Amino acid sequence: RCVNLNKPGAVVEGFTITNGYADTGGGVSISQGAMRNCAVVNCTTPAAGNNNGGGVYLAGSGRLENSLIMNNSIYGNAGGYGQGGGVYMKDTPVLTGCVIRANYAERAGGGSATHASDGRSENCVIDGNSCVNSGGIYFYANGCPITHCMISNNVGGAGGVLFDSGNGFISDSWICSNTTMGIKHTKAVANCVVRNCVIANND
Repeated sequence: RCVNLNKPGAVVEGFTITNGYADTGGGVSISQGAMRNCAVVNCTTPAAGNNNGGGVYLAGSGRLENSLIMNNSIYGNAGGYGQGGGVYMKDTPVLTGCVIRANYAERAGGGSATHASDGRSENCVIDGNSCVNSGGIYFYANGCPITHCMISNNVGGAGGVLFDSGNGFISDSWICSNTTMGIKHTKAVANCVVRNCVIANND
């Protein structure tokens, strides 16, 4: 791993993080502090044990702002892990103003995966990611609200968004040109809300 942010007030700004490799968060792990105006590119995490987040593992009260997350991957499917090719979110983090593009996850959430997260994702582009299960975004156990995002051109069993369990919320967003389908939910979902969105041209 190239960067580990775990102190309140810590800021990393204006860097390109590339070719990182780590068990969780191949390029970056953020549990406190913020990363902004950066690029996280070509980083990898092996899916074993509790490993998630090919590019960025975003947890605690961490923030990821105005950054490019591209061409990252997490491989393998060990014990249900291998989620979040670009970004994996847990706890109460904030993801804002980012482009998450061309990432890959072997199990779930090619672009991003949210697990039991009370944080939020806003004003992001999630585009051109892939996964056998859910290409764009994977919600599990009350995934964080997503607002004002573009979710497009992702490829997977649920190309755009998969609500897998718990609750999920998307509003004021565009879910377009994904393969296969724009939104899917499983029987384990308690409540998913999609409000004021454009859903178009999904296969």
